[in-house]
Amino acid sequence: MKTRVSRVLKLLREGQLPTTLKINLSDPRVIEIAGLSGVDAVWLCTEHVPNDWLSLENQIRAARVHNIDTLVRVGRGSYSDYIRPFEAD
Repeated sequence: MKTRVSRVLKLLREGQLPTTLKINLSDPRVIEIAGLSGVDAVWLCTEHVPNDWLSLENQIRAARVHNIDTLVRVGRGSYSDYIRPFEAD
């Protein structure tokens, strides 16, 4: 399986600035709208936003469909809380 190339890293290496949106909603359709708008990355939060893991997985899946990078902020917790977003991707 081929690893997906990060849009953010590609743009930064080319000397350009990526567009990133902070999403405070748990609906994956918001991620799809961002992707259709040309956003390069979305920032998802589980620390300050009541986002459960199922919603987060669906948001990450929607981002992959539209080739958007995802950044996930996790709340303070155990090792498994930190690694779980990597497993969702």
